[in-house]
Amino acid sequence: MASIAPGASASTAAATTIVSDLHEALIESMKAGSEISYEERYEQLQPVIERTHHFPYIARFVLGRYASRLEREEQQQFLEVFRRLSVATYASRFDNYNGERFQHVSSREVSPGRMVVRTVLVTSKGTRVQLDYLLLRRDDRWAIVNVLADGVSDLALRRSEYAWLLQNEGFMALLEELHRQIDDLAQRS
Repeated sequence: MASIAPGASASTAAATTIVSDLHEALIESMKAGSEISYEERYEQLQPVIERTHHFPYIARFVLGRYASRLEREEQQQFLEVFRRLSVATYASRFDNYNGERFQHVSSREVSPGRMVVRTVLVTSKGTRVQLDYLLLRRDDRWAIVNVLADGVSDLALRRSEYAWLLQNEGFMALLEELHRQIDDLAQRS
């Protein structure tokens, strides 16, 4: 669990706890390493990732202007496939432990209902990867809506990629690409 600065607001502490819960699950997954399969890591991480992330918001954001152009059923299809891709990505990347650790750096509310939790992933070789989590207040609790790794927004990259696919190849091509990415992650793990 991340240490919270004395005098931190309950809201700041709650947002920090969401990120800490995710980090604890990732470390646990990494420590299990090759003792569990990719599928078991996926099953282990899925409830934590779904609890800590605000997937409806994230899905709308990455679809951008195309979100309103999709039928409700298509929006739901995208949300489910995107959710699966997100869990698959975590399950694939956090599969081996070599002494890595997460460190809480700071938490601050950047505007009402928006919080940034700054952390660092320290690798076994001492490399430091800055991970900034943007959280939104959702139904009286905080949820992650974006992760910036060394200043690069995962959502901005996905939004650009998805917009190109939607514009040039259509919705079904986007879904097929996401399914392909999920399959690739499973095969590599």
